[in-house]
Amino acid sequence: MLAQDLLDLLRPLELLGLLLELLGLLRPLELQDLLQELQDLREPRQRGQKLDQQGQQLDQQQDQQQDQQDQQQGQNLDQQGQNLDHQ
Repeated sequence: MLAQDLLDLLRPLELLGLLLELLGLLRPLELQDLLQELQDLREPRQRGQKLDQQGQQLDQQQDQQQDQQDQQQGQNLDQQGQNLDHQ
């Protein structure tokens, strides 16, 4: 969230840089450096979101597997209980 807030604050500076470049007051290389810095700030956030999503998917898979194992164990215990009842 902090990175997004920072990007939101820097966005007007990006526009200012474009305006200054159009007016010839800022060298294009300086603008490219600024734009690259902004992109570098965005990329870790995007990677973080992707990792969060992968982690959530893994959690869901593990939960489903655990639920299946628990259900199977419960069925086995029920069967064992029924077998004991019949003895």
